[in-house]
Amino acid sequence: MGDLCGPTIAARCYDGLTAFTAEGAPATFALLDARGNVIASGGRVAEAAYAASINAYREFLKGQGHMRVLTPPGALNNSAP
Repeated sequence: MGDLCGPTIAARCYDGLTAFTAEGAPATFALLDARGNVIASGGRVAEAAYAASINAYREFLKGQGHMRVLTPPGALNNSAP
């Protein structure tokens, strides 16, 4: 479960999500639309993904059962790292 062929994604409590290519070079997180166009990329995408996953996990631990956590509109604007 969670295996990708090549790239590596890591989550650490002190620096959030990081990604690396199969060769070990740093990679960038990006969101793509259905046509493959990049609609947001960079550190803010990684931060939003990390925050959403942490919030969903916290709700799960509290017994709320909310496994779906949404990032508010505009949170990824200016997606420069």
